[in-house]
Amino acid sequence: MKVLIVGAGAQGGPCASILARDRDIAEIVLGDIDLDLANKVKNKIKSDKITTMKVDAGKVEELEKAAKGVDAVINLTLPQFNANIMKAALKKGAQYVDAAMDYPLIAQLTKKEPFEIDNEFKEAGLTALIGCGGTPGVSNVLVKYACDKLNQVDSICIRCSGKIVEKPKDIISAWDPGWSPKTALTDYAEEPIVFENGRYKRYPPFSGREEYDFDPFGKVLLAYHLHEEAAMLPYFIGKGVKYVDFKYPVDIQAGNLIQLGFASDKAIDVKGAKVAPLDVLVQLVRSPVNAFFTED
Repeated sequence: MKVLIVGAGAQGGPCASILARDRDIAEIVLGDIDLDLANKVKNKIKSDKITTMKVDAGKVEELEKAAKGVDAVINLTLPQFNANIMKAALKKGAQYVDAAMDYPLIAQLTKKEPFEIDNEFKEAGLTALIGCGGTPGVSNVLVKYACDKLNQVDSICIRCSGKIVEKPKDIISAWDPGWSPKTALTDYAEEPIVFENGRYKRYPPFSGREEYDFDPFGKVLLAYHLHEEAAMLPYFIGKGVKYVDFKYPVDIQAGNLIQLGFASDKAIDVKGAKVAPLDVLVQLVRSPVNAFFTED
């Protein structure tokens, strides 16, 4: 099998490493707009299966070129490029999978509108799996597994945290979400979706706070968070579901950055130069892929 991975970052690097050890995988094309980064990942993995390619996910023609002759396309770049990458996979007759959904697609789910590209993949005899990361992804599978064992499902509540036992090395530390800083911050800044009384509702960011006990690890302050599960699960589970929410740790640093305007992609004037605050933040925040280069 030949696979194209789009994105050589914090998810693409580990994915390439895992697939390079899979006996069923003969070739891996690792595509990224930053060719130096893709090559660093290849050198870290040290596998002859991997070839690198400079790919701009904003350009469908470049994606189609990279997807030529592959059996599957794994999209691990920013969700804003999902539509382009899906189109390229479809055009080249490849199966498709991504780890998260873009905001317009999440909103489309809440309107219960069918995906136009769904029929195109079916007619081509191909599969497109969307939102198949850890959350969303593994979380959806666990919920589905539990719901299949029940005759009726009233509510689905997801409580998620990954920083329970971590202690900061420094008293003052830089903001580091551990994955795409751009997506992490904009997710916090968007109004969360809650499925309530059979209807989708929006709430203010960081609302619905509760202290949840992840026994035996400890308590974490959580709040409503914009995430795919609250939109996807009511759409697919059925069984009388009336309530679905997703709560995530309250990140004070992220909240401060949002209040300062760093989640905005609208350019402001800085000494005669037009610059988007979000672009400045992304440029300054530590790249999450760095962890991949130091692990064994």
